[in-house]
Amino acid sequence: MMKKLFLFTLLVSSFLVISCSNKDTTSPTGTGIEQQYRGYRYSGDASYSMMPGVPMPTTITINSDGSITSSFAGGVQTVNFEAKNIFNNGGGKYTCNQGAGNATFTFSGTSLIFEMSGNNLAMSGTLTRN
Repeated sequence: MMKKLFLFTLLVSSFLVISCSNKDTTSPTGTGIEQQYRGYRYSGDASYSMMPGVPMPTTITINSDGSITSSFAGGVQTVNFEAKNIFNNGGGKYTCNQGAGNATFTFSGTSLIFEMSGNNLAMSGTLTRN
């Protein structure tokens, strides 16, 4: 009798554990860049994996909604990162996964350190706030 009661209790508790899962099944949404960094523009030279040793003029603007606009090669190439795809990792560090690319942005004083990669290409650099 005691064995049957134990097995019944085990069975009921296993159903409760399975049915009471609080796992979030939606995709997480980023909040964008924090307010303290918004409205600033950072510029400088970055390195590009396709042209090692050749400086690539780069400008990154932190928009008022927390999104990022990146401009490379004097504006020839532009990449936009939506705020919903930018995640705050704390300490001024952010990650972004958008399309086939990934990026990290780290704010340090008046500098912005960034790394971007995707489609077998990579770009990185340290930019200065204007």
